[in-house]
Amino acid sequence: MTKRLFETDPRTFAFTATVTELIEIDGDEIVGVVLDRTAFFPASGGQRADKGALAGFEVTHVREDGEKIVHELAGASGIEIGAQVEGRVNERVRRNHSQQHSGQHILSAAFDRAGLGTVGFHMGEGYCTIDLSGKASAQAIREAFELANDVVREARPVTVELFECAELEAKFAGSRLLVGLDKLPEGHSGKIRLVSVEDFDNCPCCGTHLQKSSEAAPIVFLGEEKVRGTSRISFACGAWALDEVFRRNDILVSAANALGTSIAEVPKIVESKVQSEKALSKKLADAEMKLLDSSVDTWIASAEDVGGLKLVSALCEFSSNKLLNAAAEKTLQKIEGIVFLQNRAEGRTQIVIAKSKTASKDIKAAFDELMKRFSGKGGGRPDFIQGGFAGDVDDSAIFAAGKELLRG
Repeated sequence: MTKRLFETDPRTFAFTATVTELIEIDGDEIVGVVLDRTAFFPASGGQRADKGALAGFEVTHVREDGEKIVHELAGASGIEIGAQVEGRVNERVRRNHSQQHSGQHILSAAFDRAGLGTVGFHMGEGYCTIDLSGKASAQAIREAFELANDVVREARPVTVELFECAELEAKFAGSRLLVGLDKLPEGHSGKIRLVSVEDFDNCPCCGTHLQKSSEAAPIVFLGEEKVRGTSRISFACGAWALDEVFRRNDILVSAANALGTSIAEVPKIVESKVQSEKALSKKLADAEMKLLDSSVDTWIASAEDVGGLKLVSALCEFSSNKLLNAAAEKTLQKIEGIVFLQNRAEGRTQIVIAKSKTASKDIKAAFDELMKRFSGKGGGRPDFIQGGFAGDVDDSAIFAAGKELLRG
């Protein structure tokens, strides 16, 4: 069992401990070290693991293994069971993580007041997300962030206490300030670690937290994503929030400079350019469709005979892969046989292999082998199959192999 120093004092960054176990994780590259006590927080409860150094080696990851905490060290050597080692938690990383976690508690409590509970929390690199129990309106999102930042500005104390479950239920009987008891593991026994933001939120939690709500300032909304009919809210707190604000400002300034306008005018000009590009793309697609009949006739004129069927194959030059299906269908309207068309557009090579309803040729076998050889993906009906190849591929080799497989 590893004593968790961060549970009682998350501001303990330097410590000395005894090695109780060594675990070989990845040959000689990574060593897992178990200590009798540690200030390193393991990845848990949505919070990322701490970074830092142990016995002079970089701590690349920290994880739980039952009651033990395993510190994964890169290239560690000379560490022995029973040895006294010194550890140092990266204070900046810990503070960033604590800002996000305390900020999340405050933000979740704000959404809870709008009838939207938090059913999931994820701490990424530079941002966080919470999954809400329902769909949040734009107004509800704005009001939740305004309320959360009001609580932050009030510098409310953030405290950690241990309670028996019965004590908590009695203390908060009839109150809506206590959340999260239903998320405790089934069969949980022992004391519950309660993190409280004064007169605003009380939630069981294993993570590291701040001393005052003001230390999480600001809590910034980054975006919303619809997930299975509910809202996933992206946000950042403290230093991460400021980093993201500056990053987005840099993007806007660069866009404004490139467009020769002010930041305020960027959305309007971008929208205008997008609409213009869509109109030009439509005109180009319409022109290509008008030329399609001529292209189909040219392809048919050079078709091969394969077992009494025509094999029409072509390397197309369409501006969009979307035209491939229409081209294949038009070709099959004029022949009894097989069509193999290939096009590269938008950074992707796309193919269509199709056949007449009366053709007995098994085109799926040829398609599957082509996908296997060139790591493609796709599928479709027995008589009409589509596939694609992402990245930098050899189009000539794919085309040659496709024709050879269909001839077989």
